[in-house]
Amino acid sequence: MAAICATWLYRIQQLISDQGGGSWACIGMFMAELWFSFYWINQPVRFKVCRHSTFKERLLTRYEDKLPGVDIFVCTADPVMEPSIMVINTVLSAMSFNYPPDKLSVYLSDDGGSPFTFYVLLEASNFSKYWLPFCKKFIVEPRNPEAYFAQVINGNADHSQELLDTKDMKTRIESAIAKGSISKEIRDEHNGFSEWNDEVTKQNHQSIVQIIIDGRGTNAAEIEGCQLPTLVYMAREKRPGWSHNFKAGAMNSLMGLIYGCAVEDVVTGLTIQCRGWKYQAFGSYHLHVFIASSVHSLIEAMNCGSTVKIWWNLERMWMIRRTTVFLFRFINVIIKQLGLSQTAFALTSKVVEEDVSIRFELEIIEFGSSSIMFTLLGSLTMMNLFCLVGATLKMVVLQNFGALGNLISQVFLCGMMVLINFPVYQAMFFKKDKGSLQFYVVFKSLVVASLACLIMPLI
Repeated sequence: MAAICATWLYRIQQLISDQGGGSWACIGMFMAELWFSFYWINQPVRFKVCRHSTFKERLLTRYEDKLPGVDIFVCTADPVMEPSIMVINTVLSAMSFNYPPDKLSVYLSDDGGSPFTFYVLLEASNFSKYWLPFCKKFIVEPRNPEAYFAQVINGNADHSQELLDTKDMKTRIESAIAKGSISKEIRDEHNGFSEWNDEVTKQNHQSIVQIIIDGRGTNAAEIEGCQLPTLVYMAREKRPGWSHNFKAGAMNSLMGLIYGCAVEDVVTGLTIQCRGWKYQAFGSYHLHVFIASSVHSLIEAMNCGSTVKIWWNLERMWMIRRTTVFLFRFINVIIKQLGLSQTAFALTSKVVEEDVSIRFELEIIEFGSSSIMFTLLGSLTMMNLFCLVGATLKMVVLQNFGALGNLISQVFLCGMMVLINFPVYQAMFFKKDKGSLQFYVVFKSLVVASLACLIMPLI
């Protein structure tokens, strides 16, 4: 508002002091700025946020017969890198959703075609007969067994049996995976194991579809007699030399993932929206001033229940992505368009070590990789630090504080970059755990930053 009033005052003084000549141009500029100013004055009216609250528990009482069928897909690719207990907890969470069981179907898409994943799903189907009525009786939240029992203090008597059942199931699963084979007794319990023989491998197997629980069957009931949702295992066919899509292949024909792009998830989302999905953004306004936009994003974060520290860490991650990931993805797309590389699916490990969990709880950013992206990130952060320290020393040593007026924006920018990148400096020089940057990454970053600072003045 102060800037708007200052603009008005400047234009009025200019009109008064003008003796003709450009007065009509000044009047036109004043009218345009007056209209623009009124537009900004009424912005608070546009800032009113409309929040909608949903009452999912009322759906069953009002629209039980009209509710549509819901299919829930759970995707996995490797029983070792993606621990089976995570898969089973996800499946049980989906099965215990408060929805008519005859209209709920859960599909496990196993891109690895592993018999261990099939065995895990069998264990989940057996445990669901006890877990689902338990969730209904005690209104359990969250409905992930492991997450829920982690919140139970001192083992409540009403929950002790279910907790023991969960531990027994986890022990059986981990024992089978550790042995590397499934016992003959377990294989004889279900005909589905006949799909796996000595010729079946992860990259060479037929299509596998097994209905574990048929929600329409008379035997699909839990211990209290209520119906269970449908549970299906499926794995797409894989043959050596056959080109195939890497993500969720068994359900891709239903979902329609878009491949051949570095940001295929984004393209898939846009495609789904074009097919009928509607998305309502938080607001239609954008403040094109750095301070105003930062304050606006902070207010949004606070309204969503976030904290200043979380918002600040997100700003840091945006800087890291802009200076590393975006550049390398652009180069990767160019190389792919030239036919020099092909899209590959790299499965990341979901197994979390104890020290990693501790750093996560302490909200410490994890590096611990020798990727070239971190070399670039370290080089940029050190260049900003060198520039900030060098400019400060020159002004102090040479007593040339007059140059500060011309370089204030550059100094401020370097200072902000140093402040945002403080976790990178910690990982480079102060941290000694596995989450820190490796020595040769730090060494290469220092060399590149030093050479850049020496060469730039000569250009």
